[in-house]
Amino acid sequence: VRAAAVKIEDMIQMLEEALRRAGPRAIDLNGLLEAQPDMDQRISLFLAVLELVKATRVKIEQTEAFASIALYRSDGIVP
Repeated sequence: VRAAAVKIEDMIQMLEEALRRAGPRAIDLNGLLEAQPDMDQRISLFLAVLELVKATRVKIEQTEAFASIALYRSDGIVP
C-alpha cells in the first residue's frame, strides 16, 4: 500500500510553522527528515527547504562537510 502523496506546499507550511515556533533557534534538518514516515515525504520536505531557501525565507547553515544542517528563520517569515 502506497502512502498518499504530500504536496511541497504542505511541507512549506509545516516548515514555516516550525520555524515560527522555534523563533531564533535553529531547527535540525536531519531530525525533520528522519521524522518523516516515508521517502516521498522526505523528498517533499527537502524540496520545500530548497524552495524556501530560494525565496530567501529560510537560512541554512552547515559548519563542516557531513555535519547537521541547521534551518533558521529569515525575515521572509511573518511572526
